[in-house]
Amino acid sequence: MPSSTSQDEALNAASSELNECLFRQIAFCVAGAGVGFIQGYRTKSLAPLAIGGGVGTLMDTAYGWNIGCAVEVAKVDALKKS
Repeated sequence: MPSSTSQDEALNAASSELNECLFRQIAFCVAGAGVGFIQGYRTKSLAPLAIGGGVGTLMDTAYGWNIGCAVEVAKVDALKKS
């Protein structure tokens, strides 16, 4: 059985990999902000930009957690259970 220290180090390393992977998920946020900017320019309002960026960020998080970073999520879950 691995020692607690090496297990903690492995969990910290896997968590760092997961964080880096999740922070690389930006496509939906950029797309939402872009569409929101265009719509906001037409309506002379910042609300579409804020809404588009917010919805895009939520979609990036969901996509990253379930698809884009699924390997890293599984690795962290496995280390937490052991």
